[in-house]
Amino acid sequence: MNSQSEPALERPMTSAGKWLLTFRAALIIFLFYGFVFCSILCLTAGVALEFAAGFAGGRFHWAVAVRRALRTHFGLLKIFARGLCRSKTSAARVLLEPEAAPELFVMIETLCARTQVVAPRQLWLEMQLNAWVRLGGFLPRRGRVVLGVGYDLLAGLTRDELEAVLAHELTHAKVAGHAVRHWLARGLERAVQISRGLSGRTAPRHRRVQIPFLTRSLVSAANWLAETAAESISASSRQDEFEADRGTAELCGGERARATLVKVESLSRFTARLPWRERVAQLQAHAFHPWLVKELAEVKTLDSQEITAEAPSRFSTHPSLRERLNAIPSYAGEGVEADTRPAIDLLAQPDAIAEKLMAKIQQTTLEQEERDSAELRAWAQKMRTATEMRPAQVCGAGVVIVSEIAGATAWIMGTTLDVATIIFIVSVLGMLMYWLGRYREQFILPTPDFGLLKMTWHSERSVNDKAIEKAQSAFRASAAGKSKSRTAAMLARKSFEALRECDYARAVVAARLCLAQEPDSVTASMASAISGAWLGQGREATAALSAVQRAAGLRGPSICWGAAWAYMLRGNWARAEALLQQALAARPADPTLLNLRALCQSRRGKIQSAIISARRACQPRPVNREHAKFLIDLLLEGGYLREAQQQLAPLDGHIRHDLELMLTALRLNLLLRDIETANHWAETLLRDEPPPYLLVRVGVVYELARQSERAARFYREALARAYFPDACLGLARLAAEENNLAAARQHTLDALNLRQTPGRFATPPLELLRPILLQLAALEPPTRFCRAWIATLGVAGAPGALTGKSFMVYAASQPEAERYLRTVMEAMAPQGPRLVPAHLGWRQAPPEHQPNGPARPGVQPLAEDGSSSPFQGFQRRGLWQPHFTPAAAPADATPPLQKCA
Repeated sequence: MNSQSEPALERPMTSAGKWLLTFRAALIIFLFYGFVFCSILCLTAGVALEFAAGFAGGRFHWAVAVRRALRTHFGLLKIFARGLCRSKTSAARVLLEPEAAPELFVMIETLCARTQVVAPRQLWLEMQLNAWVRLGGFLPRRGRVVLGVGYDLLAGLTRDELEAVLAHELTHAKVAGHAVRHWLARGLERAVQISRGLSGRTAPRHRRVQIPFLTRSLVSAANWLAETAAESISASSRQDEFEADRGTAELCGGERARATLVKVESLSRFTARLPWRERVAQLQAHAFHPWLVKELAEVKTLDSQEITAEAPSRFSTHPSLRERLNAIPSYAGEGVEADTRPAIDLLAQPDAIAEKLMAKIQQTTLEQEERDSAELRAWAQKMRTATEMRPAQVCGAGVVIVSEIAGATAWIMGTTLDVATIIFIVSVLGMLMYWLGRYREQFILPTPDFGLLKMTWHSERSVNDKAIEKAQSAFRASAAGKSKSRTAAMLARKSFEALRECDYARAVVAARLCLAQEPDSVTASMASAISGAWLGQGREATAALSAVQRAAGLRGPSICWGAAWAYMLRGNWARAEALLQQALAARPADPTLLNLRALCQSRRGKIQSAIISARRACQPRPVNREHAKFLIDLLLEGGYLREAQQQLAPLDGHIRHDLELMLTALRLNLLLRDIETANHWAETLLRDEPPPYLLVRVGVVYELARQSERAARFYREALARAYFPDACLGLARLAAEENNLAAARQHTLDALNLRQTPGRFATPPLELLRPILLQLAALEPPTRFCRAWIATLGVAGAPGALTGKSFMVYAASQPEAERYLRTVMEAMAPQGPRLVPAHLGWRQAPPEHQPNGPARPGVQPLAEDGSSSPFQGFQRRGLWQPHFTPAAAPADATPPLQKCA
C-alpha cells in the first residue's frame, strides 16, 4: 500500500519537539497581530485621505471613484476592527454545587490528590457528551481550574469510565501551560474571524465583478496566517492529548483508558443523531434520565474497521482514535475489578438537574435567535431607501445643492445676516421637498387567511393558455371605454382581489396587463412579483421586486408584506422573515403574519422563536383549526408535549376526520414512546387505500422516532405505487444507518432519476439535488488527499435542466472526479446518452475551495458565484411542502439521519 492511501500515524513527541511546536504557534500569532495592526494603520490613513479627496472633489468623476474606493477600504477596516473584538456568548450550562452531586465531588477531589492538581473552583454541567478543563494563572498545578462535564457522559459511562475521563482532563490541568494556551487560542479565534470576514469580500454575486488588488492581497495574507496558525496550534494540542492519555493510563490503567476512548467515540456518533425534540419530550414525560441511560446502553461499540477508517486531519485538535489507542502505554493495575455502576447515579436528582440545564439551553438558544433577528432587522433597514429619486426629490436635491454653493460663495465673499438666513431657509425647504417627495404607500395589500395560503400552496403551479386568454378577455372587456390611467387602476385592483383569494393565475394576468398600461406601477409590480414567484418564474419575480425596491424602497406595511410573500414563495426564508418583522410593526396582532413569520423562523432552525410567534398568533384562542394545527406542529418539533396535548384537546372531535391531525397524534405518541398507540394511529391513518404521499410522510415520522423497520416498510409501499425521490432518500438513510453501504448508494442514485414522473406531492429530484449528493458523498470514506475540480456541463450529454450548470467535484484525481460525475449523470438519465469528456469543461477549483483536511469524495452543485450551494433555480421550497422533504446534510456528514422539515 502506498503512502498516499496509508498516511503515517502521528506519535507523541519529546519535550523539545513539543516546545518547538508551541514556539512556532506563538511566532505565527505574533505575525498575525503585526499584520492586523499594520493593516489597520494603513487603512486608517488611506480612508482619511480618500475622505478628504472625495469630499473636496464634489461631483467630479474622479471623486466618485475615490468615494467608491473609500467604501471598500472602510469596509475592510471594519472587518479588522470587529475581528479584534471577541464576540461574547452565554454558555448553555449550569453550575453544580457539592450537595447536588456529593459522590462526584469526592471522586474529583480524590483524582486531584493523585494528580497533585488544585481542586476545581467550579464544576459545570452541559448537555453533551464531552468533558473539558479551563485553566487560569501562569503556573501548572497552581492555577485556577474550572471543570466541565457532559450530562451524556454521566448517562452513558460507568463510574470507572467516568473516572478515566476526569483523569484525562485533570492531567491537562497538570501539564498544560495555562497563559500561553489561552493566548494562542484567543489569537487563533481572532485570526479565523478576520479571515472569514475578508473572504466574504471576495465572493461577489457575479463573476464579472473585479476584486481590488488590495482586497485580494489582504485576503491571501489573512488566510495563510489563519491556516498556518490553526495547523500549528492544532499540532501542539494533539501532543497535549497524547500526554493527557498517558496520564490517564498511569492513573486508571491502559486497558481502561483505551476502552473508555472507544466507548466515548461510539456514544458521540450516536448522540450526534439524537434529536433534541426527544430530549425535551422525555423530560416532560418525567422519565428523562432512565430513557437516556437506556438509549445509550444500546449503542454498539465501534469495530476495528470503523476505527481504522477515520482519517487524521492536520487541523484537528485531537489525534485520530487509532493514533490515540496506539500511543497509550500499559501500566500496572490492569486487573483491578471495575466499578460498573452507572455514573449518572453520582447526581442526587438527575432529572431536576436536567430540567434546569434544558431551561438554560433554551434561554441561550433564544438569545442566539434574537441576535440573528437583529441582523435581519439591520438588513431590512438598509432596504427601506429607494435607489431611484422621484421628480420632487430631484428638485429638492437640486435646491439643496444650489443653496450650498450659494452659501459657500457668500461665505467667501462676505455677506450679511439676511442673505445667510435666506440661504438657510432655502436649504431647509429643499430638504423638506426631498423628504415629502419620496414614495408614499398608496395601496393596501390584502392578507389571506393562513389556512387559505396553506391550501392553495398545494395546488398545481401552472397556468394553461386557455385560462390566460379567458382572463385577458374578461379584463379587456372590463377596461373597454376607460382611460389609460383608469384601466391601470382597475387592473391593479383586480390583481389584489385575486391575491386576496390566492388566485395567482388571475393575479399575474391582471398585473401584466396593468404593467403594459403603466410600466412604473408599484402596485402592479408587487402583484407580478408575488404571482410570478408562485408560478416558479424566478427571474420575473426578482425583476418585479427590484422595480419595487428602486421606486419605493422596501418600506411600509403593504410593501414589506408583499415582498415577504414573494420571498416565501421563492424559498428565501431569511429575507421573508426580515420583511415580516417590518410588516408586523404596523400590525402586531395579525395572526396570519405571525404564523408566516413562525414558518420562516422554523425553516431557518429558529424553533424557539417560531413557537413564540405561533403562540402569539393563537392568543387568546386560535382563529381556526389551521392556526391551531400549525402551533401544535411546532410544539411537537420542539418537544413540548404537555402544551401540544393541551392544544390538541379541543380538536379531539376532529382528529378522526382530519389526516393532518391523525398524523399529529401519531407523532405525539411516538415522542411519548407509546409505540402501540402510535401504531394504532398509523393503521387508522392508512386504512382505505391512502394516497402514496401519505405513506412517505408516515415513514418519515417513524424514521425520526428511530423506528427504522416500520419506516422502511412505509417507504417501500409508497415506492411500489409511485415514484418518490423522498422515499428513495429515506431508504438510503436507513440503509446507511445499518452500514449497508451498497444498498444506501443504490437508493440514493434512484432518487436522482429524472426519467420517472414523481408522484403527487413528491419533491422533484432537482429540488433534492443537494441533500441527495451530500448523502451520496457521506457513503464515501474520508480521505486526506482530495482535490476539488469544477466541471461545467455542455449542451450534449446532460439532462436539459442541467445544461450549462457547474459542479464542484472532490476526488483524489481528475479521472476519479470524472467517474463520480458520470455516475451521477447516468443516474439522472438511465437510458440517456452517456457523458463523455467532450461534454465537460474541467478546471481546478480556486484555492479557497480546496479542502484543507480530510474530505469525502463526491459531487456538489455550484452556484453562479462559485460557492458550493444549490442552483439558483432550484432554491424554491414549498411553504407547506409535505413533511417528508429532508433538509440538506452538513458538508462533512457521516451517514446521517437528516432532519426533515
